[in-house]
Amino acid sequence: MNEQLPNSMAIRIKAQYDMFKSAERRAADLIISRPIDVSGMTISQAAQEAGCSEPTFTRLSRKLGYKGFVQMKDALSDIAVSPPSFAGVSANDTPTEVMNKVFEYSKKTLSDTLDILDTRQYEKAVEALCQTEKVFFAGVGISASVAQCAAHKMVRMGINCSWANDPDSLLLQATHLKKGDVCVVVTHSGRTRSILSTAKRARAQGATVICITNYPGAPIVRQSDIVLITASFAERYGEVTGNNIVQTTLVESLLINMMLKNEDIKQKMSMSDTALEANKMM
Repeated sequence: MNEQLPNSMAIRIKAQYDMFKSAERRAADLIISRPIDVSGMTISQAAQEAGCSEPTFTRLSRKLGYKGFVQMKDALSDIAVSPPSFAGVSANDTPTEVMNKVFEYSKKTLSDTLDILDTRQYEKAVEALCQTEKVFFAGVGISASVAQCAAHKMVRMGINCSWANDPDSLLLQATHLKKGDVCVVVTHSGRTRSILSTAKRARAQGATVICITNYPGAPIVRQSDIVLITASFAERYGEVTGNNIVQTTLVESLLINMMLKNEDIKQKMSMSDTALEANKMM
């Protein structure tokens, strides 16, 4: 049994740790290793223990989504003694153990994402998608499959939608967007060059850019109007699976919101279903 940080705080630290300055890392390390102690410290005591300045703790608190050190300490009151977090699969696992671990990890990425997702940003994304007449999905690598699937479903909903996954097509599609259009970029790392260029070009054309990424400090965030953060941190096997599942589920929820808010979409979905029956085996 281990002393655990509140889940949402642990996720935020992990998502941003590599981008913290050295002093901020020392402060974060103290919180990670001694959360109960930190919850009872003044900011001066915490700074002294971590070997950093008081402003460092204030900056770190704000990066983690709190107004200041006091609010972060209040969040630490949710510390619990709980079992260690999910462990990755290993070569010694049986096939059934691998299956169970992959399923458990997938559930964890979904629940962790719900813990940290900014509902105000999510509602803005729903609003932007419901008001637009054209949507462009952009993704490369494994995220391309999420973008393609989302675009396919939107076409089925009768929405003017396209997708791309190679550098030239991404820029060409973004170049022909206009004000009122929406560009949804799907990128786990938030650092892929072609996706950054696509988002920048789409915004220059006046389109609204929604990004789905795992890291709140990633470069793509600065090129986006609406940011939806996921929480998928597998270190070895299953990482790609976890990324895809949480990205796909998040997009799926956006599409369902669009259908619920637009009766015309429901009718077009019904027409699409009827049309597709022609391709089914009798």
